[in-house]
Amino acid sequence: MQPVYIQRIASIHPPKDHSPGNNRPYLQACEPDYKDIITNATLRRRMSRIVKMGVACGLECMGELSPEKIQGIITATGLGCLTDTEKFLNNLLDNKERMLNPTPFIQSTFNTIGAQIALIHQIHAYNMTYVHRGLSFESALLDAMMKIEEGSENILVGAIDEMTETCYTIQQRLGMLKGIAAGEGAQFFLLSREAGEHPLAEIQGIETFIGKQTTEEISSRIIRFFATKWFRMSGYSVVGYREKQEATQSR
Repeated sequence: MQPVYIQRIASIHPPKDHSPGNNRPYLQACEPDYKDIITNATLRRRMSRIVKMGVACGLECMGELSPEKIQGIITATGLGCLTDTEKFLNNLLDNKERMLNPTPFIQSTFNTIGAQIALIHQIHAYNMTYVHRGLSFESALLDAMMKIEEGSENILVGAIDEMTETCYTIQQRLGMLKGIAAGEGAQFFLLSREAGEHPLAEIQGIETFIGKQTTEEISSRIIRFFATKWFRMSGYSVVGYREKQEATQSR
């Protein structure tokens, strides 16, 4: 298979200490100031929290790369826009299925984030969203690698999920969070066909699994996923990894 290289990374994730905060029992992402990334105030105001998180992360990952050089935007999510979905369902119950506001339903669709990134930069290219629960990102990554195998030069791939108190409570009652620290965040990767001057890593293959896995087995699979170079992301907000790395080296 054609080698695939990671050129840039952007991330919005919980703080380093990995401890629940703000009186919430789950890990909450530490978000940046979106005004500097999503400059259109009207558009930003209409976005839900997860959409702003994903769009900002994707735009930051693109950096200064020309939109014409992006041959695809592929996003992945396990549960989608939970806040908007809950809002729509609550309105459905409160209003007895009458006079409903369609906006939360429209904004709760899974492909909203990828579509918004494309609209902001006018990217008329392949745009796909995978919603396969635990295999969502692996499916998106495999699709991106196949697109690069077919001749695409640059593909933007990302995974986004949010956690709400209602979702956490339901999953906890169902026994789905035993030994698991529930959390949220957004991660985007700019993949390319050519290595370039300073690639962050080379992806040589994808390995998926079915069934329960131990922590050691999961860690082993992750390390094999990034086959030739292993890296660590740090920081509390969205940041392009290369700029962060260069800033650290220049100190």
